[in-house]
Amino acid sequence: MFESVKLAAALIGSSICALYDLKTSNMLDALAIAMIILGIGIHTYESIVTVSVEPLLSAVTVGLSFLAFGLFMYYRGYWGGGDGELLVAIGVLLPGGLTGDPLFSLNFFINTFIVGGIYSILYSFIVTRKNKKVKREFLKSVSEDRYYLLFFAFSSVLLFSVLSIFSNNPVGIVLGLLLASMPLVFKYARAVERHGFYRRIRTEDLKEGDVIGEDVPEAGVKMDVIRGLTKHEVNAIKKVRKFVIIREGVRYGPVFPLALVVSLLGFSPFYFI
Repeated sequence: MFESVKLAAALIGSSICALYDLKTSNMLDALAIAMIILGIGIHTYESIVTVSVEPLLSAVTVGLSFLAFGLFMYYRGYWGGGDGELLVAIGVLLPGGLTGDPLFSLNFFINTFIVGGIYSILYSFIVTRKNKKVKREFLKSVSEDRYYLLFFAFSSVLLFSVLSIFSNNPVGIVLGLLLASMPLVFKYARAVERHGFYRRIRTEDLKEGDVIGEDVPEAGVKMDVIRGLTKHEVNAIKKVRKFVIIREGVRYGPVFPLALVVSLLGFSPFYFI
């Protein structure tokens, strides 16, 4: 019941949140929360009509599981709070996809990391492609480890090529190439982390919603949690600093509607097991 409503809410709502995140680096919290409330409401109604607790139980179980993970990522400083909200919203709206598949939420969850990895690499490259510090550190790191990188790449491609021949599955060669590129990806990500998303600005240009890139103990502000500054914190920083470092980071919102589309199209990482 209400599959089209749930699908529309998940796709349209997450897409609007993603576009807003790309434009402002903030999340539309009210919209994400409204999606969660709508999902719980629809599944509650379905449970009443069908005289079965399964629809509501499924939505709540997936929602709480995603919430726990989102909180972990938030307090570890990997995600902003809005990313977790969007994960929960989609999970609550479509815990079983459109067909009630019990593995759909797990597929979607894993796909967020597959899509997120590709997206983060492309986003980081586009944003930092003209950053000389990032290029310099990346090339220096590759030069220092060139023999290890060549050996790892050769070994990975050779191993998976042999496995592909014996299993008669060409996917292995693709996996070998992907594995061979991973050290380069990690080195580039490290260079971006150090130089790509931090910049020093005058505090007079600091605004509510900016993410701090250094501790400001005089104002009681720490950078261990990724979140936008409040108006009170901005005013407190302006009183004690003339310059401050802010963190811009990957605007991760688009990952969730993209991962949802990939999951709805039937891609499952379990196909390769």
